[in-house]
Amino acid sequence: MTMSPNEMTVPQRILYCIAFGVALATLFSVWVAVITVLGSGAVEKAGFSLATMVATYYLGGLVGGLIVGVFWPLTQNVVGAALVGYVAALPFYVWVGAVVVDGGRSSPGYWPIVLISSTTGAAMGVWLWRDWGPKRGR
Repeated sequence: MTMSPNEMTVPQRILYCIAFGVALATLFSVWVAVITVLGSGAVEKAGFSLATMVATYYLGGLVGGLIVGVFWPLTQNVVGAALVGYVAALPFYVWVGAVVVDGGRSSPGYWPIVLISSTTGAAMGVWLWRDWGPKRGR
């Protein structure tokens, strides 16, 4: 049986969360590579090379995993889990938004896109809270 992050020491939990972020980065990287090989051109149209996109996913996985691991104690309720997930996704979307949005951070559309996109992190936080919630290993 797998140990819940709640039962881990702080260093174990941080490493576990970073490993989870790297696993997500690997899944997204494979997905983007398949899309690129199939020739959709979606990655290039977004202003990225495949290598840049893969590097961005791994950087986001490492930083996001670190944030989740450090702030795990705040995830003991669904609101805290959503907040930690949101904050963990923010660095990834700040970088992606700077590259994708015309005009970068000085564009009027930059911050709304970044802030709205980061809600995916909140959704991930809620999903993980449901898996490890009060009746499931907490």
